[in-house]
Amino acid sequence: PAFINIAGALQAQKAAQDASTTASLKGGQAAGQGAGKALQLAGAQQSLATAHRNAAQQISHAQRAVADAVESGAERVRQAQEKVQDAVRSAAEANRSAAQQVKAAQQSVADAVQQAADRQRAAAEQVANAEQSLADSQRTARQAQEDLTQARKDAVLELAELSNRLADAQLSERDAVLSVQEARDRLRATQAVGSKATLLQQQRAQLSYDQAVQRLKEEKAETKNLAAEKKKADKAGVEGSDTVKTAQERLAAAQRNVGDQQKALAKAHQEAAQQQIQGTKDIAAAQAKVSEAQRNAARTQEDGARSVARAQREVTQAAEDSAEGVARAQEQLAQARMSAADSIASAERQIASASQQAAGGVDQAAVAQAKYQA
Repeated sequence: PAFINIAGALQAQKAAQDASTTASLKGGQAAGQGAGKALQLAGAQQSLATAHRNAAQQISHAQRAVADAVESGAERVRQAQEKVQDAVRSAAEANRSAAQQVKAAQQSVADAVQQAADRQRAAAEQVANAEQSLADSQRTARQAQEDLTQARKDAVLELAELSNRLADAQLSERDAVLSVQEARDRLRATQAVGSKATLLQQQRAQLSYDQAVQRLKEEKAETKNLAAEKKKADKAGVEGSDTVKTAQERLAAAQRNVGDQQKALAKAHQEAAQQQIQGTKDIAAAQAKVSEAQRNAARTQEDGARSVARAQREVTQAAEDSAEGVARAQEQLAQARMSAADSIASAERQIASASQQAAGGVDQAAVAQAKYQA
Protein backbone atom coordinates (compact mmCIF):
# COMPACT_ATOMS: atom_id res chain seq x y z
CA PRO A 1 0.00 0.00 0.00
CA ALA A 2 2.80 2.44 0.69
CA PHE A 3 4.13 1.95 -2.81
CA ILE A 4 0.75 2.39 -4.13
CA ASN A 5 0.52 5.67 -2.27
CA ILE A 6 3.93 6.74 -3.46
CA ALA A 7 3.02 5.85 -6.97
CA GLY A 8 -0.13 7.78 -6.58
CA ALA A 9 1.78 10.73 -5.18
CA LEU A 10 4.23 10.63 -8.01
CA GLN A 11 1.41 10.52 -10.46
CA ALA A 12 -0.25 13.34 -8.69
CA GLN A 13 2.97 15.29 -8.65
CA LYS A 14 3.42 14.70 -12.31
CA ALA A 15 -0.21 15.65 -12.93
CA ALA A 16 0.33 18.74 -10.89
CA GLN A 17 3.45 19.60 -12.77
CA ASP A 18 1.55 19.07 -16.01
CA ALA A 19 -1.30 21.12 -14.70
CA SER A 20 1.10 23.79 -13.55
CA THR A 21 2.73 23.85 -16.92
CA THR A 22 -0.70 24.01 -18.53
CA ALA A 23 -1.80 26.59 -16.04
CA SER A 24 1.32 28.61 -16.68
CA LEU A 25 0.65 28.44 -20.35
CA LYS A 26 -3.00 29.28 -19.80
CA GLY A 27 -2.02 31.95 -17.31
CA GLY A 28 0.21 33.48 -19.92
CA GLN A 29 -2.60 33.22 -22.38
CA ALA A 30 -5.00 34.59 -19.79
CA ALA A 31 -2.61 37.42 -19.07
CA GLY A 32 -2.42 38.17 -22.74
CA GLN A 33 -6.15 37.95 -22.98
CA GLY A 34 -6.42 40.12 -19.86
CA ALA A 35 -4.39 42.84 -21.51
CA GLY A 36 -6.71 42.70 -24.50
CA LYS A 37 -9.71 42.78 -22.20
CA ALA A 38 -8.18 45.72 -20.41
CA LEU A 39 -7.95 47.50 -23.72
CA GLN A 40 -11.53 46.55 -24.45
CA LEU A 41 -12.53 47.84 -21.01
CA ALA A 42 -10.71 51.11 -21.63
CA GLY A 43 -12.42 51.39 -25.01
CA ALA A 44 -15.75 50.65 -23.41
CA GLN A 45 -15.11 53.27 -20.77
CA GLN A 46 -14.13 55.73 -23.48
CA SER A 47 -17.35 54.84 -25.32
CA LEU A 48 -19.27 55.44 -22.10
CA ALA A 49 -17.67 58.85 -21.68
CA THR A 50 -18.43 59.63 -25.32
CA ALA A 51 -21.99 58.41 -24.83
CA HIS A 52 -22.34 60.72 -21.82
CA ARG A 53 -21.00 63.69 -23.79
CA ASN A 54 -23.16 62.93 -26.82
CA ALA A 55 -26.18 62.41 -24.60
CA ALA A 56 -25.53 65.72 -22.84
CA GLN A 57 -25.17 67.50 -26.19
CA GLN A 58 -28.27 65.85 -27.66
CA ILE A 59 -30.31 66.62 -24.57
CA SER A 60 -29.00 70.18 -24.52
CA HIS A 61 -29.84 70.60 -28.20
CA ALA A 62 -33.26 69.07 -27.62
CA GLN A 63 -33.86 71.35 -24.61
CA ARG A 64 -32.82 74.39 -26.65
CA ALA A 65 -35.16 73.18 -29.41
CA VAL A 66 -37.97 72.99 -26.83
CA ALA A 67 -37.16 76.49 -25.57
CA ASP A 68 -36.94 77.79 -29.15
CA ALA A 69 -40.24 76.13 -30.01
CA VAL A 70 -41.87 77.70 -26.94
CA GLU A 71 -40.41 81.12 -27.74
CA SER A 72 -41.22 80.88 -31.46
CA GLY A 73 -44.74 79.69 -30.70
CA ALA A 74 -45.24 82.48 -28.19
CA GLU A 75 -43.98 85.03 -30.76
CA ARG A 76 -46.30 83.67 -33.43
CA VAL A 77 -49.22 83.79 -31.01
CA ARG A 78 -48.27 87.34 -30.00
CA GLN A 79 -48.04 88.43 -33.64
CA ALA A 80 -51.35 86.75 -34.39
CA GLN A 81 -52.93 88.49 -31.38
CA GLU A 82 -51.55 91.80 -32.63
CA LYS A 83 -53.15 91.05 -35.99
CA VAL A 84 -56.43 90.45 -34.17
CA GLN A 85 -56.08 93.81 -32.40
CA ASP A 86 -55.19 95.49 -35.70
CA ALA A 87 -58.15 93.81 -37.39
CA VAL A 88 -60.46 94.94 -34.57
CA ARG A 89 -59.15 98.51 -34.76
CA SER A 90 -59.38 98.55 -38.56
CA ALA A 91 -62.88 97.11 -38.45
CA ALA A 92 -63.93 99.67 -35.83
CA GLU A 93 -62.44 102.53 -37.87
CA ALA A 94 -64.05 101.24 -41.06
CA ASN A 95 -67.38 100.88 -39.28
CA ARG A 96 -67.10 104.43 -37.90
CA SER A 97 -66.27 105.75 -41.36
CA ALA A 98 -69.15 103.80 -42.90
CA ALA A 99 -71.51 105.07 -40.19
CA GLN A 100 -70.37 108.62 -40.87
CA GLN A 101 -71.03 108.09 -44.57
CA VAL A 102 -74.51 106.80 -43.79
CA LYS A 103 -75.12 109.78 -41.50
CA ALA A 104 -73.84 112.19 -44.16
CA ALA A 105 -76.03 110.52 -46.79
CA GLN A 106 -79.06 110.76 -44.50
CA GLN A 107 -78.27 114.43 -43.90
CA SER A 108 -78.07 114.87 -47.68
CA VAL A 109 -81.56 113.40 -47.94
CA ALA A 110 -82.82 115.83 -45.30
CA ASP A 111 -81.07 118.70 -47.10
CA ALA A 112 -82.52 117.60 -50.43
CA VAL A 113 -86.01 117.45 -48.93
CA GLN A 114 -85.58 120.88 -47.35
CA GLN A 115 -84.13 122.38 -50.53
CA ALA A 116 -86.90 120.84 -52.61
CA ALA A 117 -89.50 122.28 -50.22
CA ASP A 118 -87.79 125.69 -50.33
CA ARG A 119 -87.64 125.66 -54.13
CA GLN A 120 -91.25 124.56 -54.42
CA ARG A 121 -92.32 127.22 -51.93
CA ALA A 122 -90.37 129.86 -53.88
CA ALA A 123 -91.86 128.56 -57.13
CA ALA A 124 -95.35 128.71 -55.60
CA GLU A 125 -94.68 132.28 -54.50
CA GLN A 126 -93.52 133.14 -58.01
CA VAL A 127 -96.70 131.63 -59.42
CA ALA A 128 -98.79 133.59 -56.91
CA ASN A 129 -96.90 136.79 -57.72
CA ALA A 130 -97.29 136.15 -61.44
CA GLU A 131 -101.02 135.55 -60.99
CA GLN A 132 -101.31 138.74 -58.97
CA SER A 133 -99.31 140.66 -61.56
CA LEU A 134 -101.52 139.25 -64.32
CA ALA A 135 -104.66 140.22 -62.40
CA ASP A 136 -103.23 143.73 -61.86
CA SER A 137 -102.34 144.07 -65.54
CA GLN A 138 -105.79 142.86 -66.54
CA ARG A 139 -107.39 145.43 -64.25
CA THR A 140 -105.08 148.05 -65.72
CA ALA A 141 -106.06 146.96 -69.22
CA ARG A 142 -109.75 147.13 -68.36
CA GLN A 143 -109.21 150.58 -66.88
CA ALA A 144 -107.28 151.60 -70.00
CA GLN A 145 -110.18 150.36 -72.14
CA GLU A 146 -112.60 152.34 -70.04
CA ASP A 147 -110.31 155.37 -70.26
CA LEU A 148 -110.22 155.01 -74.05
CA THR A 149 -113.99 154.89 -74.20
CA GLN A 150 -114.16 157.93 -72.00
CA ALA A 151 -111.45 159.62 -74.07
CA ARG A 152 -113.52 159.08 -77.19
CA LYS A 153 -116.55 160.56 -75.45
CA ASP A 154 -114.43 163.47 -74.27
CA ALA A 155 -113.07 163.91 -77.80
CA VAL A 156 -116.61 164.13 -79.14
CA LEU A 157 -117.44 166.66 -76.49
CA GLU A 158 -114.23 168.54 -77.22
CA LEU A 159 -115.12 168.72 -80.93
CA ALA A 160 -118.57 169.96 -80.07
CA GLU A 161 -117.14 172.44 -77.61
CA LEU A 162 -114.62 173.55 -80.21
CA SER A 163 -117.44 174.11 -82.68
CA ASN A 164 -119.28 176.13 -80.08
CA ARG A 165 -116.22 178.14 -79.26
CA LEU A 166 -115.65 178.85 -82.96
CA ALA A 167 -119.26 179.92 -83.34
CA ASP A 168 -118.93 182.09 -80.24
CA ALA A 169 -115.72 183.56 -81.62
CA GLN A 170 -117.37 184.33 -84.91
CA LEU A 171 -120.25 186.00 -83.10
CA SER A 172 -117.77 187.88 -80.92
CA GLU A 173 -115.94 188.97 -84.07
CA ARG A 174 -119.19 190.26 -85.63
CA ASP A 175 -119.95 192.00 -82.35
CA ALA A 176 -116.48 193.54 -82.41
CA VAL A 177 -117.06 194.76 -85.96
CA LEU A 178 -120.28 196.41 -84.85
CA SER A 179 -118.50 197.82 -81.80
CA VAL A 180 -115.87 199.36 -84.07
CA GLN A 181 -118.53 200.89 -86.25
CA GLU A 182 -120.38 202.28 -83.24
CA ALA A 183 -117.16 203.61 -81.73
CA ARG A 184 -116.25 205.19 -85.04
CA ASP A 185 -119.66 206.79 -85.27
CA ARG A 186 -119.40 208.19 -81.77
CA LEU A 187 -115.90 209.44 -82.47
CA ARG A 188 -117.09 211.14 -85.64
CA ALA A 189 -120.04 212.58 -83.87
CA THR A 190 -117.81 213.94 -81.14
CA GLN A 191 -115.45 215.36 -83.73
CA ALA A 192 -118.38 216.88 -85.65
CA VAL A 193 -119.57 218.73 -82.58
CA GLY A 194 -116.20 220.37 -82.45
CA SER A 195 -115.58 222.65 -79.60
CA LYS A 196 -118.91 221.79 -78.08
CA ALA A 197 -117.41 218.46 -76.99
CA THR A 198 -115.04 218.57 -74.16
CA LEU A 199 -111.57 217.27 -74.47
CA LEU A 200 -112.43 214.43 -72.16
CA GLN A 201 -115.34 213.45 -74.34
CA GLN A 202 -113.13 213.55 -77.37
CA GLN A 203 -110.48 211.43 -75.66
CA ARG A 204 -113.07 208.94 -74.38
CA ALA A 205 -114.52 208.62 -77.86
CA GLN A 206 -111.09 208.07 -79.31
CA LEU A 207 -110.25 205.49 -76.60
CA SER A 208 -113.49 203.65 -77.18
CA TYR A 209 -112.77 203.50 -80.87
CA ASP A 210 -109.18 202.29 -80.28
CA GLN A 211 -110.43 199.62 -77.84
CA ALA A 212 -113.06 198.47 -80.29
CA VAL A 213 -110.45 198.19 -83.05
CA GLN A 214 -108.11 196.23 -80.72
CA ARG A 215 -110.96 193.95 -79.63
CA LEU A 216 -111.87 193.30 -83.25
CA LYS A 217 -108.28 192.48 -84.02
CA GLU A 218 -108.15 190.03 -81.09
CA GLU A 219 -111.48 188.46 -81.99
CA LYS A 220 -110.36 187.95 -85.55
CA ALA A 221 -107.17 186.27 -84.33
CA GLU A 222 -109.17 184.09 -81.91
CA THR A 223 -111.64 183.19 -84.65
CA LYS A 224 -108.79 182.37 -87.01
CA ASN A 225 -107.07 180.20 -84.43
CA LEU A 226 -110.26 178.39 -83.50
CA ALA A 227 -111.07 177.90 -87.16
CA ALA A 228 -107.62 176.37 -87.75
CA GLU A 229 -107.98 174.22 -84.63
CA LYS A 230 -111.48 173.18 -85.72
CA LYS A 231 -110.21 172.28 -89.16
CA LYS A 232 -107.38 170.24 -87.69
CA ALA A 233 -109.71 168.53 -85.23
CA ASP A 234 -112.22 167.77 -87.91
CA LYS A 235 -109.46 166.31 -90.06
CA ALA A 236 -108.14 164.14 -87.20
CA GLY A 237 -111.57 163.14 -86.02
CA VAL A 238 -112.29 161.53 -82.69
CA GLU A 239 -109.64 158.83 -83.10
CA GLY A 240 -107.00 161.38 -83.95
CA SER A 241 -107.41 163.46 -80.84
CA ASP A 242 -104.51 163.62 -78.46
CA THR A 243 -106.68 162.38 -75.60
CA VAL A 244 -107.82 159.34 -77.54
CA LYS A 245 -104.31 158.65 -78.83
CA THR A 246 -102.90 158.82 -75.32
CA ALA A 247 -105.64 156.49 -74.09
CA GLN A 248 -104.97 154.12 -76.98
CA GLU A 249 -101.27 154.07 -76.16
CA ARG A 250 -102.02 153.34 -72.51
CA LEU A 251 -104.43 150.57 -73.56
CA ALA A 252 -101.85 149.06 -75.94
CA ALA A 253 -99.20 149.18 -73.21
CA ALA A 254 -101.62 147.60 -70.74
CA GLN A 255 -102.49 144.85 -73.24
CA ARG A 256 -98.82 144.21 -73.87
CA ASN A 257 -98.29 144.01 -70.12
CA VAL A 258 -101.15 141.52 -69.87
CA GLY A 259 -99.42 139.38 -72.51
CA ASP A 260 -96.12 139.65 -70.68
CA GLN A 261 -97.74 138.70 -67.39
CA GLN A 262 -99.48 135.74 -69.02
CA LYS A 263 -96.10 134.57 -70.32
CA ALA A 264 -94.55 135.16 -66.90
CA LEU A 265 -97.33 133.13 -65.26
CA ALA A 266 -96.86 130.28 -67.73
CA LYS A 267 -93.11 130.41 -67.11
CA ALA A 268 -93.69 130.40 -63.35
CA HIS A 269 -95.93 127.32 -63.69
CA GLN A 270 -93.30 125.63 -65.87
CA GLU A 271 -90.50 126.45 -63.42
CA ALA A 272 -92.64 125.21 -60.52
CA ALA A 273 -93.17 121.91 -62.33
CA GLN A 274 -89.46 121.70 -63.12
CA GLN A 275 -88.56 122.45 -59.50
CA GLN A 276 -90.91 119.69 -58.35
CA ILE A 277 -89.37 117.23 -60.80
CA GLN A 278 -85.83 118.30 -59.88
CA GLY A 279 -86.64 118.07 -56.18
CA THR A 280 -88.01 114.56 -56.65
CA LYS A 281 -84.87 113.58 -58.56
CA ASP A 282 -82.58 115.12 -55.95
CA ILE A 283 -84.39 113.34 -53.11
CA ALA A 284 -84.32 110.04 -55.00
CA ALA A 285 -80.59 110.46 -55.71
CA ALA A 286 -79.91 111.28 -52.04
CA GLN A 287 -81.96 108.28 -50.93
CA ALA A 288 -80.03 106.08 -53.37
CA LYS A 289 -76.81 107.33 -51.78
CA VAL A 290 -78.19 106.43 -48.35
CA SER A 291 -78.99 102.91 -49.58
CA GLU A 292 -75.52 102.60 -51.09
CA ALA A 293 -73.93 103.91 -47.88
CA GLN A 294 -75.95 101.42 -45.84
CA ARG A 295 -74.95 98.58 -48.14
CA ASN A 296 -71.35 99.72 -47.90
CA ALA A 297 -71.64 99.85 -44.11
CA ALA A 298 -73.03 96.30 -44.09
CA ARG A 299 -70.22 95.13 -46.36
CA THR A 300 -67.70 96.92 -44.17
CA GLN A 301 -69.08 95.24 -41.05
CA GLU A 302 -69.00 91.86 -42.77
CA ASP A 303 -65.47 92.43 -44.04
CA GLY A 304 -64.36 93.57 -40.59
CA ALA A 305 -65.98 90.57 -38.94
CA ARG A 306 -64.31 88.27 -41.45
CA SER A 307 -60.95 89.95 -40.89
CA VAL A 308 -61.28 89.64 -37.12
CA ALA A 309 -62.43 86.01 -37.41
CA ARG A 310 -59.56 85.26 -39.78
CA ALA A 311 -57.09 86.88 -37.37
CA GLN A 312 -58.61 84.93 -34.48
CA ARG A 313 -58.29 81.72 -36.47
CA GLU A 314 -54.65 82.63 -37.07
CA VAL A 315 -54.24 83.02 -33.30
CA THR A 316 -55.81 79.61 -32.78
CA GLN A 317 -53.69 78.13 -35.56
CA ALA A 318 -50.58 79.76 -34.15
CA ALA A 319 -51.39 78.37 -30.70
CA GLU A 320 -51.98 74.92 -32.17
CA ASP A 321 -48.83 75.12 -34.27
CA SER A 322 -46.91 76.31 -31.23
CA ALA A 323 -48.29 73.45 -29.15
CA GLU A 324 -47.43 70.99 -31.89
CA GLY A 325 -43.94 72.45 -32.24
CA VAL A 326 -43.36 72.31 -28.50
CA ALA A 327 -44.77 68.78 -28.40
CA ARG A 328 -42.47 67.71 -31.23
CA ALA A 329 -39.50 69.34 -29.50
CA GLN A 330 -40.43 67.67 -26.22
CA GLU A 331 -40.84 64.36 -28.03
CA GLN A 332 -37.43 64.88 -29.60
CA LEU A 333 -36.07 65.69 -26.13
CA ALA A 334 -37.60 62.49 -24.77
CA GLN A 335 -36.18 60.56 -27.70
CA ALA A 336 -32.79 62.18 -27.12
CA ARG A 337 -32.95 61.19 -23.46
CA MET A 338 -34.01 57.68 -24.38
CA SER A 339 -31.30 57.45 -27.04
CA ALA A 340 -28.74 58.81 -24.58
CA ALA A 341 -29.90 56.35 -21.96
CA ASP A 342 -29.67 53.50 -24.48
CA SER A 343 -26.19 54.65 -25.55
CA ILE A 344 -25.02 54.92 -21.94
CA ALA A 345 -26.60 51.58 -21.01
CA SER A 346 -24.97 49.95 -24.02
CA ALA A 347 -21.59 51.44 -23.07
CA GLU A 348 -22.10 50.34 -19.48
CA ARG A 349 -22.98 46.83 -20.66
CA GLN A 350 -19.82 46.80 -22.76
CA ILE A 351 -17.81 47.86 -19.68
CA ALA A 352 -19.47 45.17 -17.59
CA SER A 353 -18.84 42.55 -20.24
CA ALA A 354 -15.20 43.59 -20.61
CA SER A 355 -14.81 43.59 -16.82
CA GLN A 356 -16.31 40.11 -16.58
CA GLN A 357 -14.12 38.77 -19.34
CA ALA A 358 -11.01 40.24 -17.71
CA ALA A 359 -12.01 38.79 -14.35
CA GLY A 360 -12.64 35.35 -15.95
CA GLY A 361 -9.08 35.16 -17.39
CA VAL A 362 -7.55 35.92 -14.00
CA ASP A 363 -9.66 33.24 -12.29
CA GLN A 364 -8.58 30.56 -14.78
CA ALA A 365 -4.90 31.36 -14.13
CA ALA A 366 -5.48 31.21 -10.38
CA VAL A 367 -7.20 27.82 -10.61
CA ALA A 368 -4.44 26.40 -12.71
CA GLN A 369 -1.79 27.61 -10.23
CA ALA A 370 -3.73 26.18 -7.35
CA LYS A 371 -3.86 22.80 -9.02
CA TYR A 372 -0.10 22.89 -9.57
CA GLN A 373 0.57 23.80 -6.00
CA ALA A 374 -1.69 21.06 -4.78
